[in-house]
Amino acid sequence: MPLMVAGSQDDIIVDPHALQELRGWFKQGDRLWECPQRHHFFHFFYPKLVAKEVLDFWD
Repeated sequence: MPLMVAGSQDDIIVDPHALQELRGWFKQGDRLWECPQRHHFFHFFYPKLVAKEVLDFWD
């Protein structure tokens, strides 16, 4: 089962460098997506952008 991890490039709670370190554990088909802004609540401020990324991942 593929894994998608989403975060924000300027997240103050989940360090973006920690997100990048997850890549070492990824298998083929896994994806890391980083929203360019809006800190930890990017999913609240950009629900359509997040939905597009999730749908692209599922496809």
